[in-house]
Amino acid sequence: MAVAMATTERDRGAAGAAGEPVSRVLAGFLAGARWADVPPPAVAATKLAVLDWFGSVLAGGHEPPARIARAVAAGLGRADEATVFPHGRAAAAVAALANGVAGHILELDDIHK
Repeated sequence: MAVAMATTERDRGAAGAAGEPVSRVLAGFLAGARWADVPPPAVAATKLAVLDWFGSVLAGGHEPPARIARAVAAGLGRADEATVFPHGRAAAAVAALANGVAGHILELDDIHK
């Protein structure tokens, strides 16, 4: 509880005196960011991390838990907002769930090690 309160106080300070939520401040910063301003090592690390995740989600997408997650996504209604890997479309929230399941099944996304 003390950690959560300390984090909240720190976040309030970072948001500024106006009391604007930190998520809004971060979103504003990111919206104004330009690709050319990102340091080349950060760009390279990002590309590697995305490629690592993509391989993980494609491989894990064929496993039974991923098939179950896709079935759940399909059962929550038809939408065409986002891709569900390795195939399909769904509402963004359930696509994120299904892709998250697929991406973590085989524990291949270990680029950080």
